[in-house]
Amino acid sequence: IDCIDDDCDDDDAFIDANIFQNRLQYLFQKLLRAISNPESPLFFFLDDLQWADCSSLRLLSSLVMGQDTDDNPMCVCFVGSYRSSEANINQSLVECIQSFEDSN
Repeated sequence: IDCIDDDCDDDDAFIDANIFQNRLQYLFQKLLRAISNPESPLFFFLDDLQWADCSSLRLLSSLVMGQDTDDNPMCVCFVGSYRSSEANINQSLVECIQSFEDSN
């Protein structure tokens, strides 16, 4: 997030970015809950995750890990693939996969 006026410092921009990220995650969860149900679940196949950026992986993680936080659960299946030979380049992906494994 770029600061437009000269009074904005880096701490304010960081806080604004975190607020925006949290709001985006919340809205995606609400959207998926609204358009999925047990009779018509959603299926997502995410390819080449080794190229995903940190923000996208945080969003994916929040969607996968936060599925049962509401009375209206998401009926969603996420399947992801990555090239293990290239995954070491993306430390965020390695950490994300580890957190998924640790949660089970």
